[in-house]
Amino acid sequence: MIFGWLYVTPIVPVHVIEQTQWFEAKRRTEITRSLLDRHMVPQDHAGLHVGMPMPTAKARDVVLAAARLNITLAPPEAFMADLDSSMAGLRLCLGTLPERDLRQALEIIVNLLAVEADIALALQPVA
Repeated sequence: MIFGWLYVTPIVPVHVIEQTQWFEAKRRTEITRSLLDRHMVPQDHAGLHVGMPMPTAKARDVVLAAARLNITLAPPEAFMADLDSSMAGLRLCLGTLPERDLRQALEIIVNLLAVEADIALALQPVA
């Protein structure tokens, strides 16, 4: 069975699968940190998810702008305990895309995070 970057068969020992997953998580976290470090929550371990705190309104804008570029991000409300909070952020999943596509998506997200004005994020109505 093929699951993204991991090929699994019944004869592969569990520890080999765990090591492969850890190595891939570490590599993907390093790629993400190389591009988004100043936006990310500090973490001292590898994982297949990273958090990026920011104002809720900015997170919503980035989600909408990314969607227009065919990048799917969960809205900040998906991870908020207090839906009225002015601070939330984004949670990126790093584990499902091939590395080339992950890098491309992360580079687009970097550019979206650098934008301050709604007009530059292309949030005006689509005709």
